[in-house]
Parts: sequence; structure tokens; C-alpha cells
Amino acid sequence: MSKQHLKSSNIANQRPLSPYRITVAVPELGYGGAKKYSIVLANMLFELGADVTLLVFSRGDEELSQATKCPVKIIDICNDKSRLLRFYRRYRAYRLAKKESHIFISNLTGPNLLNALTYGSAAAIIVEHGSRIYDPNLTRRTKVFHQFFLDPMKFYFAKQIVSVSHGLTVEIANLAWGNVDKKMIVMYPPLDIDRKASDISKPEKIEFQKNLKKIRYICFVGRLSPEKGVLELLQIYKILSRTSPNIKLVIVGDGPIWDEAISLTQTLKIELNNFHENVPSIIFCGAVEDPKPILSHSEGLLVPSEVEAFGYVIIEGIEAGVPVFAADVPWGAREALTLGEEWRKEATARVEPQVTDFGFLLPRPHTRSAQKMWADAVVKSLTEKPRLIESAKLAISRQDRLSDFSVEHAKQKWASLILSLDRPF
Repeated sequence: MSKQHLKSSNIANQRPLSPYRITVAVPELGYGGAKKYSIVLANMLFELGADVTLLVFSRGDEELSQATKCPVKIIDICNDKSRLLRFYRRYRAYRLAKKESHIFISNLTGPNLLNALTYGSAAAIIVEHGSRIYDPNLTRRTKVFHQFFLDPMKFYFAKQIVSVSHGLTVEIANLAWGNVDKKMIVMYPPLDIDRKASDISKPEKIEFQKNLKKIRYICFVGRLSPEKGVLELLQIYKILSRTSPNIKLVIVGDGPIWDEAISLTQTLKIELNNFHENVPSIIFCGAVEDPKPILSHSEGLLVPSEVEAFGYVIIEGIEAGVPVFAADVPWGAREALTLGEEWRKEATARVEPQVTDFGFLLPRPHTRSAQKMWADAVVKSLTEKPRLIESAKLAISRQDRLSDFSVEHAKQKWASLILSLDRPF
């Protein structure tokens, strides 16, 4: 078997990583793209024969621990109020894990930085989901610190950099000290395109889903945080509701601005969780393990994020067969919404809408005029939805592009990457 190439047909029948001990690190278990990806990645490596451990700062969502096929090790630092002490304890835990591993793979800023800086014999692979320079939650001083020190340092010390989109490689190359092209590879987060939509497990949410099947709605799926554009989405819906009162907005997910989103909904004088016909309403579902049933029944998926390193939820929307409305932001929204055919080479802002095979690329909804563009695009799709869906089906059948986002494709690429590194034993 070649180190550089593994045929996908062999992956299901062989366990090429059986000699390897691999640690996959992430802050916590959760339904966010990067956190969910860590679980999928750990399970894939386990299926390829590796001895895998998931290393987390805290367990996060207890239900998700049941979705893992490998042990979950928690660094218990809940009582450490000092940031310096927390960092030291995490550093020590990473050093110990590296001594016990051949490969150490990390996701998100904290784990990636610790992985790159921690000495040890294990090869440090960092999975980059985007730097912090576009994060609206950070102060300017903190962004500068990340841009000129923390991000370049982790890229410099990492053995391998896995970027989740081609556009993001431009950002990494601009931030890095020196040339990192030789140790950088693009791998899309895998989407299980063969899985069947499952019912929401909790009884109260099953009843909730039955009510959703009786109404028409557009939806948002993701973490409720400032960078996801949730508050701007509520303003978009307020404009839309004036001309389309029969369309509701369903928000799937939770997060730090949940209360603020509820408060803004009330300020805008929009009904909460009202399922009656022709009554504009925003329905908050909370976190859902599998959003596919809700996505599939919707009139469209809205992704108004400030930044999307890849846009995993966009692929889920395409797979569900609904039009997707996405802000054309750095770096992955364009790449995801064109299934990899186009990607951003710079971070300039879009000012006019663009129709794609799978939906609409739109400007950030920061201004009233941009928010009206979003509302107008939704209205347009409501009248032309059959044509848009047929266009998307033709594009998928013509390109067969969804297979590039499958678990089997990801397994092949990860096995090839790990086997191409110097054998640690």
C-alpha cells in the first residue's frame, strides 16, 4: 500500500492506522462545526484502526459523549481561577498526552496553540478553522496580538497545518512567518451524506417538530453568538415579515446571546414561538443533534455570519435540498456554496447579491440596505423555489461534488496524510 495514495475502496476493508496512537484535542464536546468535526474525526481515525483518545478542557454536552467511539479524557481545571495557572495545567496535560501519542491533532485556537508549543515526540497537526483577526468579540489589541504573534507562532511550530478551505490558506500564508506551503493541506470537514435524517430524541422536541411540519419557515442553524450575525438576522426577518407574514423564522441552536436575541425579538414586536398561520413569528428551537429534518422542511437556510472558515452548515443545507442564503465573507462561504468551484482570494466585502446554483451570496447584513437585499432574496426564492431546487439537483448530478465532502473521502485523505509523515515507531 502506497504511503501517498490510498484507494477509497480499500479504506472500508483495511485498518491502515492500527499501529498509531492518536490524540484529538478540542476545548469541549459541542454541536458547533469545529467541535462536532473533532468527534467525527476521532471516530474516523478509530475506524481506520488507530488507538484514539479525545482530549477536552471540559466535557461540554453530555449527550455528545455517547456519539464518540473512543475514550474522552477531561482536563479538570474548573477550580483554577488564574488564567496563567489554567494555561500551565493544560500545557502539562498536553505534554503528557504527547508522550503517550504518535500523532497529536488539535482544533480551534487554544488547543492549536498548545499543540504547536508543547514539546514532545508526537507529530503536531493543527486543524485551522480560521484566525481570530475577524472575530468581532475581540478587542483590537487582542486581534493584533493574535495576528502578529500567536497565529504566526503556532503555524511555525506545527508539523502539519490542515486548512478547512482553500480560501483560508491565503489567510494562513499571509500570517505565517516564512513559507508554510509545504506543510499545509486543504481538507473539507466531512459530511455524512449517507446518513438518514433522525427524529429529535427528546419528547418535547418531537412535538415541536410536528408543529414545524404544519408551517412555512426559513431557518438558521448554528451557535447564537455575535459573529454568526443572529441579531442582524432578526432585523432581516422584520423586513421580510411585512410582505410575507405567512413565513416564520426558525432558529436552531443556542449560545451566549440567546437572551439578547429573545429581547430583540420582543423589541421588534415579533411574536415568539407562535405557530398560527399568517402571524409573523420567530421560533427558538434550542440545540438539536441532527438539524436535517428541520432543514429539509424549510423554505431556505440563512447564514449571515461575520466570518466562516468553511461553512459546514451550508453543505448541510445543500444536501437537504433547500436554497442557501450566505454572507460572502472570509473565507469559506463562497467555497461551500459553490461546492469548491470558487473560493475567495482576498477579504474584500461583497456589495451586490450573486445567484449561485445552490442559493445566494449576499453582502454582510450590517446596514439597512443590505438587510433589505437579504429579505428581497428570500422573497425571490419563495416564488422561484422549484427552479432553484431543480438547478441545484442538476449541478450536483453534473459535478458529483457532494462526494468530496463525504466521510469516506475524508478517511482517505486523513489516512494518506498520517502515513506520509515520518513513522514514529
